[in-house]
Amino acid sequence: MPDDAPDMFKQYYDYYKTERGYHPRSLNSNNGRNLTSQLVFLNTPQLAYADEIDRPVLLVHGEKAHSRYFSEYAFEK
Repeated sequence: MPDDAPDMFKQYYDYYKTERGYHPRSLNSNNGRNLTSQLVFLNTPQLAYADEIDRPVLLVHGEKAHSRYFSEYAFEK
């Protein structure tokens, strides 16, 4: 991992690509794909129908999370 890589990539690598989190059948460890992975959602706007959710949803993010924007946007919808 290059020294100037973004922190989120360093954290990902530190977990999934080292003995700590590696597993030979893990999609994250081996760049694998399957029919139930999130790839099927790439062409679907993730929050297109968020305003139709009528059940409580727990949105969790860290203060420095790369994906924090997603939870904040979902909450606004």
